[in-house]
Amino acid sequence: MKRFCDLLDGLEVKEIIGDCDVEVSSLAYDSRKVKDGGVFIAIKGTITDGHKFIKSAIQLGAKAVVCEKNLVKEKERNGVVIVVVENTRKALANISKNWYGNPSENMSLIGVTGTNGKTTVSFLLRDILSGFGKNVGLIGTTGIFINDMKLPATHTTPESLELFEYLTEMKDRGIDTVVMEVSSHSLVQQRVSCLDFNYAVFTNLSHDHLDYHKTIEDYAKAKKILFDGLGESSSVFYNGDDQWGNYVVSECKAKKYSIGRNNGNDIKIYNERMSFDGNNFLLRINERLSIELKTPLLGRFNVENVAFAVSVAVCLGYDLERISDIVSKVNGASGRMQKIRLANGSVGIVDYAHTPDALEKVLQTCRGLIESDNSGGRLICVFGCGGNRDKAKRPKMGRIASELADLVVITDDNPRDEDPLSIINDIYSGVKRSNRKKVELISNRADAINFAVKNSKSNDIILVAGKGHESYQIYGSERRHFDDYEQLQLYV
Repeated sequence: MKRFCDLLDGLEVKEIIGDCDVEVSSLAYDSRKVKDGGVFIAIKGTITDGHKFIKSAIQLGAKAVVCEKNLVKEKERNGVVIVVVENTRKALANISKNWYGNPSENMSLIGVTGTNGKTTVSFLLRDILSGFGKNVGLIGTTGIFINDMKLPATHTTPESLELFEYLTEMKDRGIDTVVMEVSSHSLVQQRVSCLDFNYAVFTNLSHDHLDYHKTIEDYAKAKKILFDGLGESSSVFYNGDDQWGNYVVSECKAKKYSIGRNNGNDIKIYNERMSFDGNNFLLRINERLSIELKTPLLGRFNVENVAFAVSVAVCLGYDLERISDIVSKVNGASGRMQKIRLANGSVGIVDYAHTPDALEKVLQTCRGLIESDNSGGRLICVFGCGGNRDKAKRPKMGRIASELADLVVITDDNPRDEDPLSIINDIYSGVKRSNRKKVELISNRADAINFAVKNSKSNDIILVAGKGHESYQIYGSERRHFDDYEQLQLYV
């Protein structure tokens, strides 16, 4: 039990109706989870508005309600204290922080944001820091990791209430460093507004989530929120080659380090050599210090991901030679350029690429591997697009795949509430007429992968893109088991 008035500390309150000096038992932003004596915070979601369920929360025993507009008549209040604020999402973060006692206060908190690369950079950082004996927590797309314990994740960045709950558990288990993927949604929705990041990384920005943000400019503004909120004692590492890099850090007060291949970057990537076994490259940290890095991770974009992770670790004060040794053995996150050799001599690669930019980079990487191997292999691509998500990217991805691959199989991703064939046709609409002869439309994803394998030969690469680590497909409200890597294992 906690005093409700103590939970309001630091919160800008517009109005209080009733006595806030009461003991409360719990917090909830879902009215169905309200407990007797609890606090209900009414937030506006993308599907429904929690303000519609205030009366329901009171009936379930809520002792206090936090809202943006008081919709409760005095005769219906029944002694419940009503607190009106400007933004209940921000209030939820503030109240959650106070409820759990600011668990991250004595932790080193590292935020990683960008369209692509968040998961890989986060895993690299976790593995590097763990290699130095640090107790590391990770919060991201593939789950919540507390050292070796894994908890499932429903969002890349959890809602603030769950976020502070996870951080509390991490603190109780001795975690001293937390690496967190920070999504654009979480920034706009104030989920991380009460966290003080010591380090932040911006990987890149390209077309994604425009169903939510509407324009690429709004998407960039969302990413910028993370950096605008950093203090002078923090450090930022950003992609100096990305067209949005300078913008997202333009008003950032933290120490800033640009990373990239172009001259003028503070930390520079050069002398890159790529093969089926991974990447070798040199990283110039400063004028006096350069290091050769080797990584089993495939792809030019993974050179950038390694550079980001290594740069943060160096800034944290860890030995560069030891960092290099750890990086040479780290395989990264599952479903990110995950390689499997098939019985017919072809190579399957599973990757999460689900944006036009990510798909283009992965296909270019695969093409480069084939050309460097001089094997004469073909590039086969299997992919789809999710339903109830940004439709504008579908034809773009169809065009990119059909231009860069020798054979394309367009299939289901997570159709959700949309007609799978309608999604496939949206993708196919971006394919130029001259490329349509090398495109197949197969809705069932297992059948699509089977078709790709049966039409492959030794030295071909079969890229299965879009779902990566996911072990399910969503059709309507039904979640069916399906794993791309598991499916490819049938052909080993």
